[in-house]
Amino acid sequence: MKYVWQSDQIATQLESLLGYLNIAYYVKQTDISTFLQIFYLVVGFLGLQILGFALIAYLIQNQKGVSIIILRPVRYLWTILNTICFVPIIEILLTIMNCTADTNDNSSHNTFFRDQQCWKGTHIAHSAISAALLIFYLIFNVLYNALYFDGLCLEIKGKNKRNGRANIVLNLNQLVIIILFNFMNQPSYRLILMIYMIFGYFLVFIQFHFFSPYTFLFVKKFYKVITCLCLWNSFILLIAEVLYRF
Repeated sequence: MKYVWQSDQIATQLESLLGYLNIAYYVKQTDISTFLQIFYLVVGFLGLQILGFALIAYLIQNQKGVSIIILRPVRYLWTILNTICFVPIIEILLTIMNCTADTNDNSSHNTFFRDQQCWKGTHIAHSAISAALLIFYLIFNVLYNALYFDGLCLEIKGKNKRNGRANIVLNLNQLVIIILFNFMNQPSYRLILMIYMIFGYFLVFIQFHFFSPYTFLFVKKFYKVITCLCLWNSFILLIAEVLYRF
């Protein structure tokens, strides 16, 4: 927005107001050692997800009963990691690989932590772990949304849905937008960002508006309103960009 409005003051105030909902806002206020502690805490939670999945798969394969003591915590962990924690986890995993080139010495440094040189020393190990977990997490998230839902809808609950297609489209769209904002955040790419945001949120809007998967009325209306606002805001930003250029 600051490139369209040509007002760093307004953009900075909006970032301060809305930044509390964005993990990058907190990352900028820490140092690299604190961030690495948060990073490996996320790695630990994803590791628990892998172990839980492997344990349940082993018990089912060997035709052994899955205890409710094991199943319930694993199910809650899966639900939290694949819903409200999806965007923060993706941002944390990508932050370690978010580097910008330094024209002075032909090297690259982390965008948020300028004292961290990229692709040398321990940064290679951090990035490899991040990339591997990111791939696993995305695969697991798609499988979770595609397979884990109450298709019978015997009870009217907020989480009940007919299928998980809309959530898959939503999460993939969030992933692409986070990648674009992390690695194509230069002013020359802003038109591409806005065009994709319209395209991506249009697909999400169609899924939730015309093929609404949720059966609970409040949740159904909530997602329709949120996706409509995201699509509308994308149009407004594109119009502002066109007016700024011409």
